[in-house]
Amino acid sequence: MRSQKYLNCVLTVIAVCLVLLTLSVLGVIPKASASSPAKFATVPVNADGSINVRMDTSRIMPVNIVRLNSASIPVVLGTAVLPSYVVNTVKVSN
Repeated sequence: MRSQKYLNCVLTVIAVCLVLLTLSVLGVIPKASASSPAKFATVPVNADGSINVRMDTSRIMPVNIVRLNSASIPVVLGTAVLPSYVVNTVKVSN
C-alpha cells in the first residue's frame, strides 16, 4: 500500500512536468527576458585584447588609479610617449 502511494506521487510529478514542458513548447508560458529589445554595442578589439580610445586632449581629465604594481605609468598619446609621474601615493590595504 505504501509503495502504491509512492508510485502515484512519482507519476503525478512526472505528469505535471510533462504538461509544463508541453505548455512551454506551445508558447502558452511566456519566455522571460531582461529587456525588450536588448541594446548591445560592439567594440573593436585589437589582437592583444586592448582597445583604442580617442581622448579629448584639450581638457584635463581626472584619473583615479586603484592599484599600481610599479612606480611608473607609461602614457602613449598618438605616437609620442609622454612622461608621467606618480604624485601623492596612497597605500590601500585589502
